[in-house]
Amino acid sequence: MNVAIFTDNDFNKVNGVTTTLRAVLEHAPPDIEPRIYTCEDRTVDRPDYLALKAFGVGIPYYGEMKMYAPPFRRFLRRAAADKIALIHLTTPGPVGLAAMYVAARLGIRIVGSFHTDLAEYTRVLSGSIRLGALMQGYMRWPYGKCDRILSPLKRRSTP
Repeated sequence: MNVAIFTDNDFNKVNGVTTTLRAVLEHAPPDIEPRIYTCEDRTVDRPDYLALKAFGVGIPYYGEMKMYAPPFRRFLRRAAADKIALIHLTTPGPVGLAAMYVAARLGIRIVGSFHTDLAEYTRVLSGSIRLGALMQGYMRWPYGKCDRILSPLKRRSTP
């Protein structure tokens, strides 16, 4: 089964998401063919990793990370060409929105994994309870589209 793993994290970073995804690529069962779909400042096209070149800007309060404006239609064409059977959303950012778009257009299931409590991050980094609550509400949208959500975190509340 071909699985597209959509993430806002490119593999130029070292964090929990990229560490987990590298392990998924290395330890996937033989009947699962995972491929990372993401964006970077340049295109990278390998059998297990597709980064499409896109415009990126630094994330407020988290300057070492960039958010990219994903090329939705290019992701759709690539997923169709790769004969993707399942989409795995790992982040609710712009590339996560591209995952939702591709899943809806191709009529395939989407599962999610919850790696970082972005609502709490937002609250702490911005110092704003309201921004944290806004992020909490926003995260319900992409994760609410998932058939299943996997999480290493102890459940405190639904994203």
